[in-house]
Amino acid sequence: MTIEIFMLKEIIEVLETHNSLTCCREERAVATSKNEKKVYTTGAVAKLFGININTVIKWFDEGKIDGFRLPISNDRRIPIGSLKTFMVSNNIPMDLLGDSGPMRRMCERVDMDNMIEFTATNGSAYGPYPGKLTNISQSGARIQAIGADAVSIPMHSFRLNVTIKDGPLADTVLPGSVVHMQPGDTDLSIGIKFNELTTDHHQRLSHYLETRSA
Repeated sequence: MTIEIFMLKEIIEVLETHNSLTCCREERAVATSKNEKKVYTTGAVAKLFGININTVIKWFDEGKIDGFRLPISNDRRIPIGSLKTFMVSNNIPMDLLGDSGPMRRMCERVDMDNMIEFTATNGSAYGPYPGKLTNISQSGARIQAIGADAVSIPMHSFRLNVTIKDGPLADTVLPGSVVHMQPGDTDLSIGIKFNELTTDHHQRLSHYLETRSA
């Protein structure tokens, strides 16, 4: 399958694995106990995600991740609650924190192997394209584009609409935004974050995930 990606400008690269970490004084974590961090530094968040510290600093300064600055030193600090909210919003696995609370359960992935169709829309529709649902959680999913000769991505801001074609979630529609995209030799892997699910489809998804985890 030849994959044509016209624009990746709108894709959020959550995990940047190729950058080396920069050491600085913000790498020291502020903790209230030996085993549980309540406040993270930008350096600690960078290590947690495996990305460059400058990326976390940019997120902080742009208001994408909430936090505060220390007096005198002006160092950035990120409370654990803000970090978890950011991770849920951007479909980042809570396993990285070793957390077992409700936010982690919201992001726990269930392996899937269902056929789908998906379209990319920004006023005009691109698709539908055949694909496969490989995993899913309450907040997002990973899909693979398969079988099409080419996949066209709109030039400007767009959203995806994924329709599950078989299995217990057949006919469920999952609208969302792209959080990452990884072209392969024969397919295109796409991570999506759900938004604007209908009440019915949200309930179907929740019930299915509860059944799978029981």
